[in-house]
Amino acid sequence: MFSEQEERNIKEFPDCDQEPKETKDLIFLYPKEFDGDPQKIINELQEMYDLLCQLTDLKPVEKNNLRITIGFHKEKRLSISRSPNNRIYIPWKRLSRHDEPQHGCTHELVHPFARISKLFTEENKVWEEPFCDFLRGVLKNHIGQDGIGCWKGQVESAEKRKNNRTSTGAGLFILDAKRIFCNDNLNNDEFIREFIYDFDKLKKYIKLLLNEYSSMPIHKRNGFFLTDEMKNKLQK
Repeated sequence: MFSEQEERNIKEFPDCDQEPKETKDLIFLYPKEFDGDPQKIINELQEMYDLLCQLTDLKPVEKNNLRITIGFHKEKRLSISRSPNNRIYIPWKRLSRHDEPQHGCTHELVHPFARISKLFTEENKVWEEPFCDFLRGVLKNHIGQDGIGCWKGQVESAEKRKNNRTSTGAGLFILDAKRIFCNDNLNNDEFIREFIYDFDKLKKYIKLLLNEYSSMPIHKRNGFFLTDEMKNKLQK
């Protein structure tokens, strides 16, 4: 049984004409052209959601009383709708990719968690995208994609202070965690390989972010800075 809002969400994906697959927290919509195993995919997406619940101690579906709907769309870019509608759009052109919708959801599925946390105040809202990219590496690694490579690229962007990339902000979170947990006893690659598998330390760091870092703008903390993209968003 779908709630009224879930029924409305499903209608937002008019070209997904197959029977929806559902779990306790998610609904997956797809067309007959989809070549993947829908049941296997939604189970994997649910594992990703459960991991985010474990790491953040947040439960957006329970808080919003609305499951997250994920589906392919002919006109939408990769994105998530505004809260609390909880719709994740996967572009139709990605229909033939063997790693979708999981690949897109390694980022988009983090947004519902970020939006109900205390971290993203008015001044910190520009860090929502980097936060989602930070946890993207963890989710990619968990489902067998290249999470370590993802994190390495983010750290490289941060160290080179690439001002036009969301990945730069994500890399700053990783370098901040490195300062906290290893005091430069490991090089960046060694730390990434350890940290991405250490759910206890990941949970401690995310708890620090969501609780203590909400008390002041993140960019005023040691080691952080605003990219040009973030500055532009704050000025709007």
